[in-house]
Amino acid sequence: MITPPKRPVVVIVNINKTWPEVEQGKRTAADVTLGDWNPYKSSSKTILAFNPDEVGLVLGYRKGTIITAFDIEEDGVRWLEHFDPHRVRWEGSPSAEWSHLVGKKSPVTWKQGEGVALKTLTLDELAHMTADPAPAPSGGTDASPEVTVSLGAVTVSLKDTQTVVVTAPDGMDVLVRRS
Repeated sequence: MITPPKRPVVVIVNINKTWPEVEQGKRTAADVTLGDWNPYKSSSKTILAFNPDEVGLVLGYRKGTIITAFDIEEDGVRWLEHFDPHRVRWEGSPSAEWSHLVGKKSPVTWKQGEGVALKTLTLDELAHMTADPAPAPSGGTDASPEVTVSLGAVTVSLKDTQTVVVTAPDGMDVLVRRS
């Protein structure tokens, strides 16, 4: 079992637009993954979408794949006040614990035109979403494939025939109806 760090938030950043600068040698993978990100909800300058100080892991997303994974250092949040609204830049190092996700399908997705550059999960959600499936009693794997759908800022994942994970922004009401 994975022991999560003290800071439970995972931020997945969409680096589709900036990754070519890494390929051209103009920036590093850490530069484009760890900063400079707007942590506010929509167009707000005062309401945070998440607490940047609670982030323990930042994953870089490109074209449906996780391509970077960085553990965030203790006190590794820097507020960049010259931006309006302010942005954050994390300080971190490549993650040994989560490096197995690099090159794998992302646990969250973006669709074209979606106006958010980052999404958040908890470490527990990430661990659950990326865990190897347990073998079925017959020795095979469950025949039901995982399905993930993004609906605006909400992600709904059908993990198996018994588990649905809904990831929604803080402050959004989620109603569950069972039949």
